[in-house]
Amino acid sequence: FYTVKNPWKALVRDLGYLIGLGAISATRPAAGADHVIGVNLKWPTEITETEFFRRVKVMPKGKVHGFLSS
Repeated sequence: FYTVKNPWKALVRDLGYLIGLGAISATRPAAGADHVIGVNLKWPTEITETEFFRRVKVMPKGKVHGFLSS
Protein backbone atom coordinates (compact mmCIF):
# COMPACT_ATOMS: atom_id res chain seq x y z
CA PHE A 1 0.00 0.00 0.00
CA TYR A 2 1.14 3.51 -0.66
CA THR A 3 -0.30 6.95 -0.17
CA VAL A 4 -0.92 9.32 -3.07
CA LYS A 5 -1.99 12.96 -3.00
CA ASN A 6 -5.03 12.40 -5.20
CA PRO A 7 -6.25 8.77 -5.24
CA TRP A 8 -9.01 9.47 -7.81
CA LYS A 9 -6.48 10.90 -10.24
CA ALA A 10 -4.29 7.83 -9.72
CA LEU A 11 -7.25 5.51 -10.29
CA VAL A 12 -8.22 7.27 -13.53
CA ARG A 13 -4.58 7.19 -14.68
CA ASP A 14 -4.23 3.48 -13.95
CA LEU A 15 -7.56 2.62 -15.59
CA GLY A 16 -6.48 4.62 -18.64
CA TYR A 17 -3.31 2.54 -18.89
CA LEU A 18 -5.30 -0.70 -18.64
CA ILE A 19 -7.71 0.54 -21.32
CA GLY A 20 -4.73 1.40 -23.52
CA LEU A 21 -3.35 -2.10 -23.07
CA GLY A 22 -6.74 -3.56 -23.97
CA ALA A 23 -7.06 -5.41 -20.65
CA ILE A 24 -10.29 -3.57 -19.75
CA SER A 25 -12.94 -1.48 -21.46
CA ALA A 26 -15.01 1.41 -20.16
CA THR A 27 -18.30 2.57 -21.60
CA ARG A 28 -20.88 5.10 -20.54
CA PRO A 29 -24.44 4.01 -21.30
CA ALA A 30 -26.70 6.72 -22.69
CA ALA A 31 -29.39 6.06 -20.07
CA GLY A 32 -27.09 6.17 -17.05
CA ALA A 33 -24.52 8.56 -15.71
CA ASP A 34 -22.20 5.86 -14.37
CA HIS A 35 -19.42 4.25 -16.36
CA VAL A 36 -19.37 0.50 -16.90
CA ILE A 37 -15.95 -1.12 -16.66
CA GLY A 38 -15.49 -4.56 -18.17
CA VAL A 39 -12.58 -6.96 -18.00
CA ASN A 40 -11.34 -8.50 -21.25
CA LEU A 41 -10.87 -12.12 -20.18
CA LYS A 42 -9.45 -13.03 -23.59
CA TRP A 43 -6.76 -10.36 -23.35
CA PRO A 44 -3.94 -12.70 -22.24
CA THR A 45 -4.44 -14.70 -25.44
CA GLU A 46 -4.64 -11.55 -27.61
CA ILE A 47 -1.30 -10.01 -26.62
CA THR A 48 2.16 -11.49 -26.73
CA GLU A 49 4.67 -11.06 -23.95
CA THR A 50 6.92 -9.03 -26.25
CA GLU A 51 4.08 -6.67 -27.22
CA PHE A 52 3.05 -6.27 -23.58
CA PHE A 53 6.54 -5.24 -22.51
CA ARG A 54 6.86 -2.90 -25.52
CA ARG A 55 3.64 -1.10 -24.58
CA VAL A 56 4.55 -0.90 -20.89
CA LYS A 57 7.99 0.51 -21.73
CA VAL A 58 6.49 3.51 -23.55
CA MET A 59 4.23 4.41 -20.61
CA PRO A 60 5.28 7.43 -18.54
CA LYS A 61 7.50 6.70 -15.56
CA GLY A 62 6.69 7.65 -11.98
CA LYS A 63 8.49 10.66 -10.55
CA VAL A 64 8.22 9.79 -6.86
CA HIS A 65 10.58 6.81 -6.75
CA GLY A 66 13.05 7.40 -9.57
CA PHE A 67 15.15 4.37 -8.71
CA LEU A 68 12.18 2.10 -9.51
CA SER A 69 11.67 3.63 -12.96
CA SER A 70 14.94 2.56 -14.57
